[in-house]
Amino acid sequence: MSGTDYPTSNLFLQEVAKIKKVLDAQVNDKDDFIRAMVKKMKSKFDKYWGDCNLLMAIAAILDPRQKMQVVEFAYPQMYPPYQAQEHISNVRKVLFDLYEEYVALMASIEGRAMEDCSLEGPRKNAPASSSWDDFDIYCDEVETNELLKSELVDYLDKPHQKTGVDLKAFDCLEWWKINRISYLVLSQMACDILAIPVSTMASEATFSAETRVIDSYRASLHLDTIQVLLCVGDWCRNLHGVKKKMKQVKIIKEVELPKV
Repeated sequence: MSGTDYPTSNLFLQEVAKIKKVLDAQVNDKDDFIRAMVKKMKSKFDKYWGDCNLLMAIAAILDPRQKMQVVEFAYPQMYPPYQAQEHISNVRKVLFDLYEEYVALMASIEGRAMEDCSLEGPRKNAPASSSWDDFDIYCDEVETNELLKSELVDYLDKPHQKTGVDLKAFDCLEWWKINRISYLVLSQMACDILAIPVSTMASEATFSAETRVIDSYRASLHLDTIQVLLCVGDWCRNLHGVKKKMKQVKIIKEVELPKV
């Protein structure tokens, strides 16, 4: 079914976990061919996913249906126990560090906006100032800072979003758009990360055996025809090598030796 379904960044982790689960279940299959094939696929899978993919993990956490629980559920299935806990801790740390960077960025943008407003000077029809004018500004700064610091914790502490049976009907970006007022900074962070495209490739290319294999599972040609094709291929490769050597010998012979 390759080439028909392409998971977005917030769904990629659960798709990878499904593949890992299937490979582990079939690694001791009774069929010799399937068992050998699965072992090769599992070896490539473990090599490729040996390191923790932070983008894939954070994008999954920013899906309100999954949150931090998806990492805590999937990683023990993908890694040994000691590596799973290490990766989970690393993902949590990077998530909070990235959020703090967004908080600082948003604060700097708001600070520049306030400076621009102050440079415009007082309005012509502005009412007379009072001693409580600065109080509103102080309250805005305090309340905004408290909100920014608690957004991520508040999001992770709340129960995950239940969407029912039809999972494809849920639009993650639309959810963040609707809840933007409650999560001013986190919504911007989610939109930036979820907008990153996640490329996929056909499973045949991912788990290829690196060489062309012709057997009863992959070809219906007669045995004599297969042997002829293999012989012709070997003959063509050998002929190419012979022509290359003859060309090199010809070039050497054409070189004139210097006279003594």
